[in-house]
Amino acid sequence: MAGQPLFYFTAKDPFSHFHPSPIVLYGEEWPAVEQVYQFAKATMVHQEELAGGILGTTKGAGGKKIGDRVRKSHLWGLMKSSAMLHFDHEKMRQNPLLLRFLLGTGRRPLVEDSPYDRFWGPPLNTAGVIMEDLRDVFRGKLDKVPDTFVLSDSILKNIRPAKLGPRVAVLAFPGANMGYLRQAAKFVTGRYVRRVVIFGGTNDLATKKGRGAHGSWRLLQQVLHMSDEFNANSPWAELLVCQVLNRPGSAGTRVERHINRYNEMLTKVEFGPGHSFIEMDTFPKGCFRDGLHLNGKG
Repeated sequence: MAGQPLFYFTAKDPFSHFHPSPIVLYGEEWPAVEQVYQFAKATMVHQEELAGGILGTTKGAGGKKIGDRVRKSHLWGLMKSSAMLHFDHEKMRQNPLLLRFLLGTGRRPLVEDSPYDRFWGPPLNTAGVIMEDLRDVFRGKLDKVPDTFVLSDSILKNIRPAKLGPRVAVLAFPGANMGYLRQAAKFVTGRYVRRVVIFGGTNDLATKKGRGAHGSWRLLQQVLHMSDEFNANSPWAELLVCQVLNRPGSAGTRVERHINRYNEMLTKVEFGPGHSFIEMDTFPKGCFRDGLHLNGKG
């Protein structure tokens, strides 16, 4: 039986994101999960001054106070749960006493009893659900947690799990360029993740700068930087970079020429160990939106 729910909320509670539990991520030591979460949020929207301020705080509450000044981002809203899953996983992995306490909760429902936040606390209780999923992960039951992330600039359809597999998570970011997808890959790739698929580049090559003489090369440089970051931060994971899909109406245009040039260059790149590119026709049929975007008009 599941038993009575275990409610938690304050920084004294071990499952709280504000609980003092040092973790090392991205070459820095963070006093609590809340700091690295707020740092990631600020970094994703390029507010480096705020990110630096968060890095200098010593308590979770201090990180959140600065993080509350970060401008709202729909793109961050799409990935914040996956990012928190990664950060909480590292918290438990690097703090054995906290992990022992988590495993000792049996099958009891875990509830972040926040009276202020309807996303992390009730009714969604996203924070508690993440903890329950991680409890299963550390018990060797991995079926609830994705081991493959597909990060897309919204050219993908909403895909049923059976299409790509039950442990595949698809995060589509409307309007995102490759630089944004690089950051997303950095902040969602935990040690339970075996593979990350990057499906982007269309937005980069469709801009005025992307249509310039060196647009294809600049995009390729972003991909190479991403490969280097993966080797440094996530050596256990496989990185697959998909070729760029031609957009409807681009036939015979400069955009199409740049896309074709980039796709050709991608086939000749020597990636790091375990990293490679994948051709368009290797994805399951019906996964693409034929150039339409997952926004209000798409």
